[in-house]
Amino acid sequence: MEVNPTGPLRCPVLLGGVPLWLRLRYAETAAYFDRFRTDAASPLPAAAMTDGDWALWRAMGHTDSAFGEFSMLPIRVSEALMAYDRFILHAAAFRLRGRAYLITAGSGVGKTTQLWHLLSLLPGDAAVICGDRPVIELCADGSAVVHPSPWNGKEDLYGADAAPLGGLIVLRRDGFNAFESIDAQRAAPYVFASVFQSCETEDSIRRAANAASRLLESAAVYRLTSRDVPDSTRLMADALCKEAIVP
Repeated sequence: MEVNPTGPLRCPVLLGGVPLWLRLRYAETAAYFDRFRTDAASPLPAAAMTDGDWALWRAMGHTDSAFGEFSMLPIRVSEALMAYDRFILHAAAFRLRGRAYLITAGSGVGKTTQLWHLLSLLPGDAAVICGDRPVIELCADGSAVVHPSPWNGKEDLYGADAAPLGGLIVLRRDGFNAFESIDAQRAAPYVFASVFQSCETEDSIRRAANAASRLLESAAVYRLTSRDVPDSTRLMADALCKEAIVP
């Protein structure tokens, strides 16, 4: 991997409508952001991995690389975007009849599996906005907008444009299939844990908690309990198709 010999490479990108500089150690990292490069003359915030981020990456058993830089940057990018009422969420985002929906869960619970089956059940109606870490914009009127990001997951799922948020879905595995509305308080621990942030200071934790709270207040909240697919996916699809707003 080629380390930029003149210091950090400045890569201007546009994420969630906000231009920002990425300060990159590896020249190869910039290629991951090709679809999001911008010609904006004066990007506003800046984001770069810290020595602590690199140490964490190594502690997970990895070596320093462009892929590692790309993989760890969402924490710093999310924190930079919070000053502009935006952040990155660990969730799969899809668009259905003009509205965006977020499926949030821990890694390995089945977000991508649900997406694949949803696309097969609703061809032409559903499309993926971002397979793993969309940018969430919190609007002044209390609504939210879901934007694509470069972090599409290992399956590299993307394609649909940004859309206003229609609902937030908390996914869990259990011995039965169900799709139900829940109140924001029950979803709050899962959503807060999905906000990308460093937890380095009390202030950073408060900002993340505020972002999670505003997101939960912006749209309907559901819980999808999955024993198997596509049966659980079909429950979700049927319910959302009844509620989705056609623009």
